Amino acid sequence: RVASSKSVGKSKKMKEGIEVSLEEELSAITLNGFDKMTLNVTFRERRDASHIINGVRTFWNDANTLLIFYGTDIKRWQVASAKDIEVIKRGNPVVHARSPEDADILDPSFIMGWDIFSGGSWVAKEDCGIIRILKGTDAEAANAAVEVIEQEDEKEYTHPMGTGSFILSLIVTLIPNLCCAAAFSTVGFGVMVYSLAAPMSAIGDFAVMWAGFFASMLYIFDIGKMPAPVQAVLGVLQIIFLMVGAVLKSRKYPWTPILFTLLFVPAMLGQIRIALCKNTDRRSFYGAVSAVTAVSAVVVAGWYLTWIVMSNRYWDSSTTAWLIENTQAVYDNVWEEPLNYTEHCSADANLDTVVTADGSTGYGSIAQEEIVMACASAGTVWWMIYTCPVIICLCNAVISAFCFLQVWIEVKGRRAVRVLQTVAIGLATMFMGMYFANVVTGASLQLSSALMGFYVSAICALMVWAYLEIGADGLHTLAGESNLAKNLIKMWNSEICRGGGIVAVGWLIPLFLILTMMNQTVRRCRGTSTSKDKFTDNGRMIADQMSEWNWSGILKWACYWCLFYWVMYVGFTRAVYIFLSWMNGALAGTHIGVSCAICFGVGFVMFLLPPVPGASVYLFLGLVIGAQATAEGGVGMLTGVTIATAVGTITKLAGCAGQYYIGVFLGQSVKVQQMIGVNTVPTRALEKLVSQPGLKFGKVMVLVGGPDWPVSVTCGILRVNLPQMLVGTLPIFICALPLCAAGAFMIKMSDPVDGGLYSLLNMVAWGVSGAVNGGTFFLCGQQWFSVINRDKEELSVPRPEHAAVEELTRKEEAFVQAYKEVSRWNDLPNLHRFTIISATVLHIMAFGVFYMLSDSCFRPFVLGYSTIEGSYEDSGLNGDVFSVILFPMGWGANGLFALACIFQYINGVLLTGSAKKFLAAQEATETVET
Repeated sequence: RVASSKSVGKSKKMKEGIEVSLEEELSAITLNGFDKMTLNVTFRERRDASHIINGVRTFWNDANTLLIFYGTDIKRWQVASAKDIEVIKRGNPVVHARSPEDADILDPSFIMGWDIFSGGSWVAKEDCGIIRILKGTDAEAANAAVEVIEQEDEKEYTHPMGTGSFILSLIVTLIPNLCCAAAFSTVGFGVMVYSLAAPMSAIGDFAVMWAGFFASMLYIFDIGKMPAPVQAVLGVLQIIFLMVGAVLKSRKYPWTPILFTLLFVPAMLGQIRIALCKNTDRRSFYGAVSAVTAVSAVVVAGWYLTWIVMSNRYWDSSTTAWLIENTQAVYDNVWEEPLNYTEHCSADANLDTVVTADGSTGYGSIAQEEIVMACASAGTVWWMIYTCPVIICLCNAVISAFCFLQVWIEVKGRRAVRVLQTVAIGLATMFMGMYFANVVTGASLQLSSALMGFYVSAICALMVWAYLEIGADGLHTLAGESNLAKNLIKMWNSEICRGGGIVAVGWLIPLFLILTMMNQTVRRCRGTSTSKDKFTDNGRMIADQMSEWNWSGILKWACYWCLFYWVMYVGFTRAVYIFLSWMNGALAGTHIGVSCAICFGVGFVMFLLPPVPGASVYLFLGLVIGAQATAEGGVGMLTGVTIATAVGTITKLAGCAGQYYIGVFLGQSVKVQQMIGVNTVPTRALEKLVSQPGLKFGKVMVLVGGPDWPVSVTCGILRVNLPQMLVGTLPIFICALPLCAAGAFMIKMSDPVDGGLYSLLNMVAWGVSGAVNGGTFFLCGQQWFSVINRDKEELSVPRPEHAAVEELTRKEEAFVQAYKEVSRWNDLPNLHRFTIISATVLHIMAFGVFYMLSDSCFRPFVLGYSTIEGSYEDSGLNGDVFSVILFPMGWGANGLFALACIFQYINGVLLTGSAKKFLAAQEATETVET
């Protein structure tokens, strides 16, 4: 490079946070050090007349959402939102940050020391300000300097992992795993622990509440500012309270103590990374972690298999009977009266004739439903005790595989950028897993709940891992340098994500603000703060940021998220499973060839419906064809699963072709092309991947691991080659096989002889299915990100065929801006506010009831076991499909949802009408001026 030597000479200054071009004219500056990460970006100079404010040029970020302007009245450079530009010109803007007084933005002497607004006043921050000033023509030199930084960044992590650190990693990994197996599984004292905890669920509620109260007190009294020994003691107490609560609630949530214990593994490994291996080569560290977690999985598996062989506790009817006998304490406390498995829960139980606790004969219909659910809950407890070592091995295998990928996958660029890419793909995979967990609801509500808990914990662990790997300073720097970081921050700050956050944890916001007010009061009493603000600095920062949010758009998206949840997981999914159950019964006794043909037709139609997950189709095929194959004179289980997988693969290919032609039809509309972003880099990257010939790895991962309907319909809109698309979809059988097997195994789970074996095989099939689907989805994201990063410049070039889309975007820009203007929260009429607030509150209330109290909203209906004609006692619907919704909770929650939709529709009509009036008035004004 022409300027390489000069750039290398400057790189050390850049590393320290200061870079000043020696050229006379300066065209871009980069801010850093601010708590509000959106400020830590590069601002580029604008000199045209439309960007001149107060007679002085301005600087704008790449997203055109922020600008730096000079306030002639206070003689300071100030950062403000671009949406307030008219307010800025009038002289009364809301400012995010400002430079020292009388400072020249081109003078390197004031690089740091900018002011931020905190606690009701401006506060100077020595570490906030400009870290880089570059001339526009010096971009090549800047790139060279960044390359040097990347090289230095990697050199900091070249030390191999020491033997002592490796041994310590092995110890902190083995101990929690072995303790978990010993305390909560059949190889140790699991039966005794769960039996002792069974009658103490109410005490567990108190323990959990006390743990929450104790954590609040630690925050209020500033545990972070206490002496280290005191922090250690209080931290251990907090862990003990949480562990006690998890164990005592194990009758209702049997997976919680297992999960809580296993979380010590990543927590302790993270401590080792921070304290002992901070400068260790990441390949060496993650290779070691991959090895120790794999060793832990092997040790636990060996212990488990040895126990099974030595005690002759294979999964069969005798083992099931042993587990039931030894967990009688669970049956004694799972319902309002003690239950006996033989009389209340077995396949031969008759709740109409059994003698009740008060001496009467038989239970009423409501009591029978409660007993069925109680029996299922008790069965989940002893099933979890027996399979606990399998869960431990799977968790260790996931961690091992994740760390191995950190060693194996090499992505060019800065280490922090690689971490961000992993986080983005990992989050997508976890959310895909949560979607899969909800699909499992049709097969097992308890298994779905357990999977959801593990996926949420994995997301939290992933976020903590990213923070530990990058650090706060790294995040701030990336916010101004990495396109991926900018996109993630943009996504995080979008109304879509904020709306989802309001649905998920919105109730925590007022709680946090109350706690931070109490914390500030304690600080004043202790003399550690003299601020008169009612919030702490962090609390004030969050409150100020939230006050700038466009709440109208955020609440609108919160309603959309709840609507999406109802369609995917409440209404449509349950309707599909009831229909599939009816089909399964209707096809009973027909020839297997006829069943295959009918299943193909039904599956094809289901693939054409957007809300139907492909997993439901494969599960249905396994149930129907598995039942035909295992009937008397059938072809057998193995052949049946093979036939179901083949039919599933053919049905998927036919469904993809149908979805493709749906895309071709929809793609005739320019509006549809605009909606999927045919002129954007991500969509073009997808097009490039799926347009490859043959069975290229990236192409196969996108077509097999990506979501069914969106990928195939997008291919149709983009008019990719259909035969080549189907060729890339052929390996779908690897996803269909375990799901078809799970469906087929469910048929035999109630068999008195082989039921135990098939229950175990069903669990293994679900685990393999989750691993395969999650792995392909992860690799789909990895390949997609790789093309986006590698070919961004090529994919950004405008294309003539997309000119119509860009023209439509320009035409709609006026209405979009008008809609934004009329939906500003501070200017929103009271009627508009009332409708959107009412819609959001009702939606979230309905969502909370559906999610937290699902057992009280819907009858248990298990695909492959329940039937429409079956009695409530047998988890059936008594011939009435609408009886799946329970009264009053189920009907009440659905009523709240319907009312929320009405308010949401009214709000949409009001805002659209206001936008049209605003646009008409604006056009009339422009006409008069002309």
